[in-house]
Amino acid sequence: MNRSRLAPRLPAALACLAAAMAAPAAWAAYPERPIRFIVPQSPGGASDTVGRTVARSLTDRLGQQLVVDNRPGATGNIGHEIVKNATADGYTLLMGTPGTLTIMQYVQKNVPYNTPRSA
Repeated sequence: MNRSRLAPRLPAALACLAAAMAAPAAWAAYPERPIRFIVPQSPGGASDTVGRTVARSLTDRLGQQLVVDNRPGATGNIGHEIVKNATADGYTLLMGTPGTLTIMQYVQKNVPYNTPRSA
């Protein structure tokens, strides 16, 4: 790559480097308390089993408990609504499925969340 093509990209590259260097300091305090992990399906099913496996793995990695909170009903909309209305602080996570995250907005008339806008 020649210099004329590299020069306009230098400020962006430096900004990315600065952000990457600051990231460990920002993550050092997270998580300070248990994390609520919403599984929008019934306990004992396949999604619950996967959710609990993920929660156990993340608990080990993060060093903080992930509390699995099953919120079945309305084809997953109840769990999604809880996460949508939660404070955006990273302490409420959702185990989504393709059915609830992508398909539901085309099947139901009034889905209480908008997956493309939420991402």
